[in-house]
Amino acid sequence: MGQPSSALAQLLTDFEHELVDYEPQLEIATRIVELNDHGVLPRLEKWLDHEDRHFRANVAFIFSGLGDTRGFQVLYSIIDDCSDRPLGQGIPPMRILTNTDPEGWWMPDQVLADRYYAVHLLGVLRDPRAVDVLLPLVADDELGTKVRWALVEIPHVWDARLRVVNTGGEDIEDLTVLSPKGRIEFGDVPAGSTTAYREAPDGVFGYAAFRLEIDGQLVTQPVIDWVGELPMVGKSFTYKLELVPSPYPSVRLMVRQVEVTVDE
Repeated sequence: MGQPSSALAQLLTDFEHELVDYEPQLEIATRIVELNDHGVLPRLEKWLDHEDRHFRANVAFIFSGLGDTRGFQVLYSIIDDCSDRPLGQGIPPMRILTNTDPEGWWMPDQVLADRYYAVHLLGVLRDPRAVDVLLPLVADDELGTKVRWALVEIPHVWDARLRVVNTGGEDIEDLTVLSPKGRIEFGDVPAGSTTAYREAPDGVFGYAAFRLEIDGQLVTQPVIDWVGELPMVGKSFTYKLELVPSPYPSVRLMVRQVEVTVDE
């Protein structure tokens, strides 16, 4: 096995000595992965069971980023691990400094912080191999939102499809459904009709913006705030829409989203 380059050797040294703050350590780990030298893994193997789960997760990130499945297994095990552990990274410093509770007060917060961080790294890795582990955790009360974020980061995980039903009495012309990650063209949707399904590789969202033509005028109805908006769980969805009178004098009609259904 050849010796690592001087730059890589320095990164490894920096990584192993950065035990205080997991964020700069993750930055170093990312740079190590970018150099794509599998020869670093034997040196790091001893850290795969480090008692600080954040440090352990950062080591696993390097293994995973270089395609070694041991890294994924370590991250999965941290998500499932609720055993006792010492106070480590992931707890806000002020929470530590001001705490007066008895020994072990940190356990619930520490377990959650460690599990949350492992899910975060799976999202950063963006590797489809994590999907089967993450999907059952979507309903987890503590991790669900972070899990759905991670799944959004993994390309083409949702691979959903969407159709539109015009439940109103007015034709919808040249309809485009807009989401935080893309757009789906539906064209004209006559009153009372249902479109064919269209592919939605980035998922279907509970709320959507619409671009359409009304009285020959292009109208875009934005969603003001997408913060916290994540794709819904499922494969096939239906938006039930109708045109209703607009409160704005410059536009006669606007789209109302009547209902979103999960078909499959």
